[in-house]
Amino acid sequence: LLARSDFLTIHAPLTPDTKNMLNDAAFAKMKSSALLINAARGGIVDEEALARAITEGKIAGAALDVFGTEPIDPNHPLLALDNVLCTPHLGASTSEAQERVAVEIAEQVVGYLKQGVVTNAVNVPTLPKEIAERLEPYLDVARALGSLIGQLDPIDVRELRVTCTGEAGELGVTPIARAALAGFLEQHLEEPVNPISAPYEAQERGIRLAEVKEASDRYATTVRVTVTGEKGIHTATGTPGRTGEPRLVGMEGYEIDAVMEGAILIVRNEDRPGVIGSVGTLLGSQGINVSRMQVGLDEQRGQALALWNVDSTVGSDALEALRGLDHVSSVHTLRL
Repeated sequence: LLARSDFLTIHAPLTPDTKNMLNDAAFAKMKSSALLINAARGGIVDEEALARAITEGKIAGAALDVFGTEPIDPNHPLLALDNVLCTPHLGASTSEAQERVAVEIAEQVVGYLKQGVVTNAVNVPTLPKEIAERLEPYLDVARALGSLIGQLDPIDVRELRVTCTGEAGELGVTPIARAALAGFLEQHLEEPVNPISAPYEAQERGIRLAEVKEASDRYATTVRVTVTGEKGIHTATGTPGRTGEPRLVGMEGYEIDAVMEGAILIVRNEDRPGVIGSVGTLLGSQGINVSRMQVGLDEQRGQALALWNVDSTVGSDALEALRGLDHVSSVHTLRL
């Protein structure tokens, strides 16, 4: 191809395989009358090799819209050659390209307003409307589970595993898993994380995302998020409620049925008479109203885990007092 071509145009992404693909060896095979055009990606052409090839008459010239380093150095040898045409990465600025972009944007806006379909978004997955509507409650559940787990004791997480059963698995594990990952990462970063960027943020931090689809068990459909690290494991399971609200149905091995919203206290304690009353009394004495409370029991070990939905933030003094109650082993506060 190199030896036969009068015009050589590049239409390829920059990858390890294509980096400096057009080099001294490639130019040596080309016609002395050949012209090179690169409006694809900088780095595919070895620019120093190209300057040598043109200067030595191995090819006739080149037109370049992209460069390995942009903007190109004003002293770059290619800019001194009369038979090289350089433009500053303007390949998409032709009148035809601008017209096509305008039409595509208009079509996408109409598609969203009339059909609710989002295409080519950078921060949400592209899904058919009917799938997106059915998937939305599971995305909310997954994000809430990720956020909840992200506020528990740090364990130096190395893997976040999302397991979907029933309809959640049939609709697609990947967008659900990414929503959970985004919810988890937001608890550790100072800026919002969306499901599209979440896998890259996780990769930078050495966190592996695993996606699993399983058959249904007790509930018709569930989302389970498990994080594993050097210091332990956290796990939580959720499902959409009757009105689509995220509900917690399992946590750290306990079966439970709780609403995942607002300020929450997670209390671990021995399953003894009076513990729930002591916690409620103490919260009342601090002016903290309890809107809901659900308990999960491990009868074999005589342990309990309770989620207390409260109407206001629990201060440090109240937390210390709760941790000092008889038979209470740990207290965590979080907000969803």
